[in-house]
Amino acid sequence: MLLRFTFLLSFLIFSYTSMAQVVKITFLQLNDVYEMSAVSGGKLGGFARVQTLLDSLKKDNPNTFTVLAGDMLSPSAIGTATYQGEKMAGRQMVDVLNVMNWDYFIFGNHEFDLKEPDLRKRLDEMKFTLIADNVLDSENKPFPNTTKQFKIEVEGISIGILGITLRNFKTSYANISDPLQAAKKEVERLQKEKTDIIVAITHQSIESDVNLAVEVPEIDMIMGGHEHENYHLLRGDHYTPVTKADANAKTVFIHQLEYRKSSGELKIHSQLVFMDESIPEDPAIKALVQKWTDIAFASFEKQGYHPRDIICISTDVLDGSESAVRSRSTGLTDLITAGFITAYPQADASLMNGGSIRIDDKLQPGPISEYDIMRISPFGGDISLVSMEGSTLIRALEQGLKNEGTGAFLQYSNILKSGAKWKLGEDEIQPEKEYRIAISSYLVEKGDQNLGFLTYDEGLVKKTDAPKKEFFQVVINQFKKQYSSTN
Repeated sequence: MLLRFTFLLSFLIFSYTSMAQVVKITFLQLNDVYEMSAVSGGKLGGFARVQTLLDSLKKDNPNTFTVLAGDMLSPSAIGTATYQGEKMAGRQMVDVLNVMNWDYFIFGNHEFDLKEPDLRKRLDEMKFTLIADNVLDSENKPFPNTTKQFKIEVEGISIGILGITLRNFKTSYANISDPLQAAKKEVERLQKEKTDIIVAITHQSIESDVNLAVEVPEIDMIMGGHEHENYHLLRGDHYTPVTKADANAKTVFIHQLEYRKSSGELKIHSQLVFMDESIPEDPAIKALVQKWTDIAFASFEKQGYHPRDIICISTDVLDGSESAVRSRSTGLTDLITAGFITAYPQADASLMNGGSIRIDDKLQPGPISEYDIMRISPFGGDISLVSMEGSTLIRALEQGLKNEGTGAFLQYSNILKSGAKWKLGEDEIQPEKEYRIAISSYLVEKGDQNLGFLTYDEGLVKKTDAPKKEFFQVVINQFKKQYSSTN
């Protein structure tokens, strides 16, 4: 009997010791979140659903950490509203994440849409950690409330977390160093400190993330953002996981890590979770989101807008997702570019850069509100009527095709490519003929990727006497024309 008891006790001690040797860590990953509320008619996403999932994860494993891999402060329609005499400029997002006790964030390119004073205010307000290993201000000093060389300790193991941001965008007040070199430097330092697990949070292209996995195999996993589409790849000699979720928390990734202390073995299981109506909304976060929405709507109403007004009843799914509008025509882009011609009946055709559409959502059949139109293009903008020769128009259309996947992909109306030829209506576009084109003012006043020849400064595109039209009103008018108006 004593022998059996001694054996049982030894077995229990061994089992407990073995269990204690395995540390379990959970990461909840989001990226590219511009909307606090659920999207797709309330069917997907929203911070209130994220909170419900987060509470469940923390209940299962107290060692649960949250990550948002860039792009959160801009752009959104609500962010353009005024509160206490200032643009909200992401203030609503920071407040909600603070209440959710968020953990980690990195700079995305859209954080730098904000003016520098606004960004600094948001950074001061953040109660979560912003990791920036390759981003400094214009004086090569760290931005407020940012950190690098970041590590956490969990049950006796160390986790190094690095944050890197792409650099191929314009910003006047930040110096962004080479992301790959910054990552290599940080990983080398973490290795010298005998860090057990190294995690990279990134905001860059999927190609750059894959290259990071190949070039720096010491990184154990890469949680990225930027594309607005979900990815789960295994790349490099060590099959490093590279993951990205869909924008606006339509999906999130749950990463469950198991680290065995005795051997240093790390297992990672990643699951993409669809944040649909099967996940209840947390009441407290939902109420906080509604509070900020009400503040924004009150601001819009003071400016003469009526965000709650229903302008028409749609009968179609209108796709404004970024992956769609930057690569092909959709029901929404067709509606908008047709609206350009409605606004300028004298126009032969219309052109718009796909990046003008920022809603990154699918408008569902049913009521369309004025706020939905604001979400389509939160920065507003105008439309101009210009003239250009057919040769310039053809050059623009060809370049628009080459820009597929970017905001400079061109959407158009009354134009068709037939084989190698471009047609306007039924007729082939003539290189020496002058055409009148209703066009996004942005393209002719500021230019876009590889489309600089369309700017007035280049002399190939000429102004007409027709006054500019407001994008917002043009789109509202076209929705009313296409669908039954409620007025």
